[in-house]
Amino acid sequence: MNRLLPKAISFDIYGTIIDWEGGTVDWYKKFFEKYKITGVSAAEIESAWEKLQFEYIRNYRPFRDVLMDTFKTTAWYYGFPYSEEDVISFADEMAKMRAFPDAKEGMEMIRSLGIKVCALSNVDNDIITESFRHEGIVMDAIVTAEDVGCYKPHYPGFLKSQEVMGCTAEEMHHAAFGFKYDCVPGNALGYTTVWIRRADMLRDAMDQEDLSFGDLKSYAIYLKGLKAIDEENGLVY
Repeated sequence: MNRLLPKAISFDIYGTIIDWEGGTVDWYKKFFEKYKITGVSAAEIESAWEKLQFEYIRNYRPFRDVLMDTFKTTAWYYGFPYSEEDVISFADEMAKMRAFPDAKEGMEMIRSLGIKVCALSNVDNDIITESFRHEGIVMDAIVTAEDVGCYKPHYPGFLKSQEVMGCTAEEMHHAAFGFKYDCVPGNALGYTTVWIRRADMLRDAMDQEDLSFGDLKSYAIYLKGLKAIDEENGLVY
């Protein structure tokens, strides 16, 4: 019988483990208070900024530069005042964002099953290192856009994570909240794709995920069930 439990899982981080959208909305709320901006919501601006950022990362440049440039472009488009201090603050904020309440325990549950986990993220190394440090998140490996010189949904980061995990895509899951960044390329490469449905995000692609969960603890419980089935069938890891 084929093994059901994946040997390794690659995880998107910002939006899946770290509350990227919530952190960005909170930053914009403070920015609006500072400049007495009204008539538009922080959530609306975060959504507009994210769409711009997705287009902006088609070509590689350091993610801190992406953050600063896209913030300034968004502010220009909406006519927001800002200072250079605001630009730097926006770029610095990503490393300060908090994890979702289920994230640390969920990751610990998954690792306790003997599954190797790899972060696969569209950020710079210093940003993700700081995020994991203050949130206590432990990974077996980290692959960033800085490491491979391009951003998801391009494939090099996925291929690098397979290399560092010593697995093929068929032996792995790829888990993420960002459908167009992660599930679409993951499907194309042959992963079992896992959509972690954070907030009220809707699928905006024709592709469909293989599995879907509302949080990491629910996903971990599912994986525990797979391991139990494997053991009942006499599989030894």
